[in-house]
Formats: sequence, structure tokens, C-alpha cells
Amino acid sequence: MDDVLEVEQMQNRIRDLRERARLTQTELATLLGVDETAVSRWESGSRPLTPTVLGRLAKIFKCETWELFMDRKGLRRLVADTDVMPESHNDGPAEGSRDR
Repeated sequence: MDDVLEVEQMQNRIRDLRERARLTQTELATLLGVDETAVSRWESGSRPLTPTVLGRLAKIFKCETWELFMDRKGLRRLVADTDVMPESHNDGPAEGSRDR
């Protein structure tokens, strides 16, 4: 049941951000240079978001791209549930350092 809730929250995140910005679907579509039906489909989850659109949405809403799918509370819950820290690959010298 929680999985269904998470999917619904992810689908509706764009709508939430749009409404907080006090934009209509038509206004958001105009800002993105797309048709209003595209915005509707993104909000319902019936059309995938491309990396280009994700970047544009993040700029419009002044957020990180991951925030288009999950709010900070959801991110904290995800980290707490997985109890795993992301791996850090430190095989080479630090950027800007000289390898001797």
C-alpha cells in the first residue's frame, strides 16, 4: 500500500509545485514551449519526463531536479528506510591535485 502512495505522490509533485507557483497548466506549458496536454500528462504520470524538460522545470520552480519527484520529507524517509549511504568512489587523485 505504501508503494502505491509513493507513486501517487511522485506523479503529483509537479502539480504541487505548479500550484505553489500559482501557475495554470496553460501558463506552465507556455513557459516550457509545449502543449497544455503535455503538462497534464506529466502531472498524471502518463508521459515520461525527458532530461531537458526536467532541467527546465527545475529552473522554473527554482529547485533541484530530484525535488520534482520527491520532497525533502520523502527523501529523509527514503534514506532512513534504506539505511545506506551512497558509495563514494575515490580511486584517483583529487581534482586539481598532482598525481606523483
